[in-house]
Amino acid sequence: MLMPNRGWHLYLIFILYRVLLFFLCVPGLDESDLARRREVFGSNVIPPKPPKSFLQLVWEALQDITLIILIIAAIISLGLSFYKPAESKEDVNVGGMAMQFINVFCIFCHKH
Repeated sequence: MLMPNRGWHLYLIFILYRVLLFFLCVPGLDESDLARRREVFGSNVIPPKPPKSFLQLVWEALQDITLIILIIAAIISLGLSFYKPAESKEDVNVGGMAMQFINVFCIFCHKH
């Protein structure tokens, strides 16, 4: 048995606590008492919250300041890419499209 090092009065309280636990152990509820209580008070269950829709989750993700800054930077980058025409027809603005893809990915993968 562990004995506290704080003084004899704490040790006495600890011993009284152990004695009371030993002699006053009350058994739990039996099935008939449990059924009666369930009829009187109802079931002890918290109903689950309704899940958020996909659009609500997207809207909450769009409220993040970091994501707002990234979207603005992507729009600016995409706009500036069209300011100077490409050298050849095969040259495509991969950076702007990649930034938009990253933004969309962050919106859909954002968790609260």
